[in-house]
Amino acid sequence: MLLFTGKGGVGKSTIAAATAVRAAELGLRVHLVSADAAHSLGDVFGMAIGDAGVEVCDGLTASEPDSRVRLEAGWDTIRTTVAAIAGQSGISAIQAGELTVIPGADELIALSVIGEVADRTDLDLVVVDCAPTAETIRLLSAPQVINWWIDRLTPLAAPWAGVVGPMLEQAVGVELPKTRALDDLRRLSDRLSATQKLLTDPVRTGVRLVSAPNPVVVAETRRAHSYLSLFGLRVDAAIVNRLLPEAVADPFFERWRKVEAEQVERLSTDLAPVPVWPVELAGSEIVGVEALATFGRSIYGAEDPTARSTTYPSLVWASDGDRATLTMAIGAVDGSSIDVGRHGGELIITIGPHRRMVALPDSLLAHDVATASLEQGSLNIGFELVQKV
Repeated sequence: MLLFTGKGGVGKSTIAAATAVRAAELGLRVHLVSADAAHSLGDVFGMAIGDAGVEVCDGLTASEPDSRVRLEAGWDTIRTTVAAIAGQSGISAIQAGELTVIPGADELIALSVIGEVADRTDLDLVVVDCAPTAETIRLLSAPQVINWWIDRLTPLAAPWAGVVGPMLEQAVGVELPKTRALDDLRRLSDRLSATQKLLTDPVRTGVRLVSAPNPVVVAETRRAHSYLSLFGLRVDAAIVNRLLPEAVADPFFERWRKVEAEQVERLSTDLAPVPVWPVELAGSEIVGVEALATFGRSIYGAEDPTARSTTYPSLVWASDGDRATLTMAIGAVDGSSIDVGRHGGELIITIGPHRRMVALPDSLLAHDVATASLEQGSLNIGFELVQKV
């Protein structure tokens, strides 16, 4: 499975679609699914996609899940109860319908669909067009967060359903879901746990970050790499899209070309050993299967678009109470040439003449670097919470 994400407007959906088309062109059975609530695959292909999905070309199907339709089908008990209680409160049917759209439903539906598609035995590859970076971080961390709440809600809700439930039913005049709703929560927890296991499997799943050659987008790409690693996902590659083509020779663009080269070099250094692939700006809008196939060939050339450069995350985070550890794969280097420091929200790692900046997760902003050691090609950095006096 390949997941594509990046800052809005960098061409994420187009590159995800081009990858899927290229893989199908090489003979793989591929399904492309949108995990972005603001679906755009239909625009990229120039055709209606929809919840049920369509065949867009030989070997490739695509779908844009409809959160409302799937929520109504999968959460009928809870939806009916909420709507009925709202009706008893004098809320109109239309307003009650809006209340049944549970906060976070888009993430739940997207995760559910990813799990369903990944379980299909008739596919060789699943390509996921994710939402922009911030939303994708919430999506990919959702299994941990939601399961945390379910684990704590279920023991509290069970006695509530048996004791308080009947009194509340009498007060509002609506039958509550009781045990069935709790069973729904447990089934949801099981599905999310299975999906989380899939997403964090470095052999089955890789994330590709789509970036652009400017400082703002590159900075977000670096942060995304750290956050995804924090949640145990493997970043497979970064794609820097819309570089000025070599054919553009006008002196006006020389300054732009220099800035772009600097940003590509910085991203390559900071994300190593994750590969960074440069992609030139296309000469026209890329819409339709033929245009996507051409674009896909320009990205990957003769290479297999599903080939993985690594089978492990380049950054691995672990935490234990007030302490945390970052393990970074750096290969065979002399430990005496390594220096580790901290400036603001960034960790600064210097190896000989090379420097790498790692954006720290918000949860570590109150921590200081406590230890650093080199073991078998991996740099282990320990953090401790700063105790306030």
